Amino acid sequence: MRTTFLALSFFTLSAFAGNYEYTLKNYPPEAKGCHETAADIGARFQQATGIAPLKSRCLEDTASGYHIAVTYSAQKPLNLVSTSQAWGAISSRGRFSSRENCQAGMDNELKIFVEETGLKVAVNYCGRDGISSEKTAWYPRIDAFGESKRTPQMSSYFYFGVPKGIDGKTLREKIFAGLKARGVRAFAIIFRSQLAYGDATVHYYAESRLKFDMVEATRTDTLEQCLAQMEEVTTAFVGSTNPPLVHYCGTPAIGNQFELSLLFVGTPLEIRDSSESYKTFAECEAARPALIDYYKKTLKLPIRLGLCSQPKLETPRLYRVTLFEDRL
Repeated sequence: MRTTFLALSFFTLSAFAGNYEYTLKNYPPEAKGCHETAADIGARFQQATGIAPLKSRCLEDTASGYHIAVTYSAQKPLNLVSTSQAWGAISSRGRFSSRENCQAGMDNELKIFVEETGLKVAVNYCGRDGISSEKTAWYPRIDAFGESKRTPQMSSYFYFGVPKGIDGKTLREKIFAGLKARGVRAFAIIFRSQLAYGDATVHYYAESRLKFDMVEATRTDTLEQCLAQMEEVTTAFVGSTNPPLVHYCGTPAIGNQFELSLLFVGTPLEIRDSSESYKTFAECEAARPALIDYYKKTLKLPIRLGLCSQPKLETPRLYRVTLFEDRL
């Protein structure tokens, strides 16, 4: 009976097991060659997962790198958590100009990955993202297996104004701090400038992918007018559950006005212009307090803030109050 029970138990466990593959494409060539590298990858896979591979093979040795497949048996496919799974941004995963620069930063990348996922790293190397420019051609590929609430993510946004009074380092720090307050760990931002606009890609760890919304809220004739509006924005969002990650005055590539830009996670506000118009900025400013009071108290609208601005493409050029309305 005992022999029969053991045989049935083995059959029950193995009957539902299947063979699965963990594959790597364009793995950087090593001096020991593709077959030895494949064997090494198999050993690292076993060390991280506790599962001995059925086989670990070099499938192809190309100019772009090695194609390696690790075959293993399990009740179900292992859950892969990888920096290669970050997707959906405007730009690529690449963040380094060379493999050497990427490798120099790998220890810090591994530290962040382990801290955020809680997983044991199986494989890591510097890979080339095929759609990257030469300035950001390489990215750290880090693979682990298991379950993790926080995974590598990336999201992008467009911007149209060149920031005034804030440098790139401070801009990054403000965005990182704003995301940290939301339980998100951002660790890199890649900015790319185009002719009339730019884009930024934020790399971070979170439970799900975020959507960023960059709003060019107002347009004024002088920097002083814009800076005064920045102070009002800061005050208006005190206590808000979703304040802007950063806000600044900038100059667009086309035109000579100053734009107030605000970067949000999601779209917490509906931003629109008042139906009332004014011939000058001073006239708009004089009417603004009473107009906001009317929208809030008489029309019962959840107006958080109102700022004078010249709407784009409006002829003749008039001023209106840009209304920041909370989404309910």
